[in-house]
Amino acid sequence: MVDPAELYERVLVPALFAPFSGRLVELARCPPGGALLDVACGTGAVSRAAAAAGCGRVVGLDVAAGMLARASGEGVEWVEGDAAAMPFEDASFDAVTCGFGLMFFKRPVPALGELQRVLRPGGHLAASAWCGLEANPALATLGEALRDVAGGRAARILAVAFRMGDPGPLQWLFERSGLHD
Repeated sequence: MVDPAELYERVLVPALFAPFSGRLVELARCPPGGALLDVACGTGAVSRAAAAAGCGRVVGLDVAAGMLARASGEGVEWVEGDAAAMPFEDASFDAVTCGFGLMFFKRPVPALGELQRVLRPGGHLAASAWCGLEANPALATLGEALRDVAGGRAARILAVAFRMGDPGPLQWLFERSGLHD
């Protein structure tokens, strides 16, 4: 049996996540030697990019123990935890990233509030989300095929990854969480 986290790291990270990781770290503007928290880190694509960019302390947080078991990266601290109840002191990070994880938060408003809580004043939060399925025709076709072959539940699971693709509701979510800039 294939380990889902191993498949994620071997196939999805190089194809879908690694190409955006460096840019997300740039947008987070972690100062040299600063502290960066990578929320919903998965197996660590963004965390590794942050460590390579010169952040002094890099912490990868994920709720999935299986993903963290496959996480790798020199100089990265791995922590299992929920984004909506993080085990960190207030204002303990210069930068926070969340690469393609927002759409999977069970409680996005409290989670975004937590991201703000652990961010130092003047710090930066950088998050990425996929455009909606209408902007991803190949994946929309995959969703249709999944629905036809495996049923509606499988297609809905794929659609979750694209539910933050509309900037309007995404902006509302950030503002509701107290993040206005």
